[in-house]
Amino acid sequence: MNPRYVATEWERHVYCVFHRHMEPGDVLYAEYVDDLQTFQALQRGEPPEATRLGKLLVHCGYRIVKNWYHPEGWLEGGMKLQAVKV
Repeated sequence: MNPRYVATEWERHVYCVFHRHMEPGDVLYAEYVDDLQTFQALQRGEPPEATRLGKLLVHCGYRIVKNWYHPEGWLEGGMKLQAVKV
């Protein structure tokens, strides 16, 4: 997601539109590299679904499965939440 759309109505709209066009069981990976609020909440130990981005995804109809952030020497990929359409 473009950083200028983080925490805007446009961000909510995009994730909800994706949800409408997905099949049950499909997976969405939502990066939060530019979402300082979500990053800090996860660093404090909050569950992914309780973060700003997690709540937004749950609102759109996803179930949050996992936080994909494992600092292991730059081989772990980007920071993202894994969400599944239920």
